[in-house]
Amino acid sequence: MSLVNIRGDGSNEWVIGGPSLRSLTIICDASYNWRITDLPCLDEANINMGNYVISGGFEGFIARFAQVRKLILHTHHPLPRLTNGYLMETLQCTFNNLKSLVIWTHFCERPAILSTICLLANAPNLEELDVAIDSIELDETEAIAEYRNTQWTDAFCANLQAVIIKGIGWLPNEMYFIELILSKAIVLRTMYLRRARLSSKSNEDGLRELMTYRRASPHAQVFFN
Repeated sequence: MSLVNIRGDGSNEWVIGGPSLRSLTIICDASYNWRITDLPCLDEANINMGNYVISGGFEGFIARFAQVRKLILHTHHPLPRLTNGYLMETLQCTFNNLKSLVIWTHFCERPAILSTICLLANAPNLEELDVAIDSIELDETEAIAEYRNTQWTDAFCANLQAVIIKGIGWLPNEMYFIELILSKAIVLRTMYLRRARLSSKSNEDGLRELMTYRRASPHAQVFFN
């Protein structure tokens, strides 16, 4: 089965399971009382849950996919704003098998920032990271304290080799994130940056700042488009 079209008010409980299921895509704007059973062979998951990301229980929900090798996750949506909500600040599981992470997010609000950091901190064997920044028009909250106050370990991004970040507006929180990755990814080889249509500063100023960042990997190369 490749597509299930669900309609209704979400009052029924939906159970997802299958001992041979290898790939799963969920695109939905509500939780519909999802219950994930054992998926021992699941290799790839694409999760786009819309409004469900601000409801309680998302940490437990995403933990059911801890065994996947590739995770595609949409964690940002236009309604409502996340100021009084949260995604993930902590996880009770480790994504030990995760090699590739594709994430749609932004760096304008604390919950989205902490969720991205939380995923990276719990994926010690991650090799490929693709970040799509899907908004730079929200009022930005200064988040440098969140980066500095997080207790980093030697395993943070220790196996990360390739990074793509699209939609950069040269905003401070985005720059803090780039600086963090460069300073922690000891085997990083390539980082590709792509600018958004709108930006807060010129490319020259952004690249000049970028060149001052310390790189943990002597082989790291940064490319800008």
